[in-house]
Amino acid sequence: HSQKTDEAHPNAEYYSLNYHTGNKKLVSFSDFFQLPNEQDKLALMNLINKGMPSSEYAVETLDYIDFNIEQDSIAFNFAQGQIASTAAGILKAKVAKKSLTGFLKN
Repeated sequence: HSQKTDEAHPNAEYYSLNYHTGNKKLVSFSDFFQLPNEQDKLALMNLINKGMPSSEYAVETLDYIDFNIEQDSIAFNFAQGQIASTAAGILKAKVAKKSLTGFLKN
């Protein structure tokens, strides 16, 4: 997490880095999720939207999704201005891993 406050409009940024514990390589969205068709993409977006801190925030695409793997959930992180006004700040939608079973690669 970084925050720039010396500008006219402060900007906070958040980046997640997920590494495979075996081969020590960075794990990308496409490495972790399997979404073979549009229906799967829409279903995943629906789960993410349900995990938002408020119903006024919604994701409309899976492009440039930042995520991090937590104990029992996956957090989808959105930068300032990515899906809401910059005043909303950094948003995080948490989805339980058990809800994502059909979307995860082995």
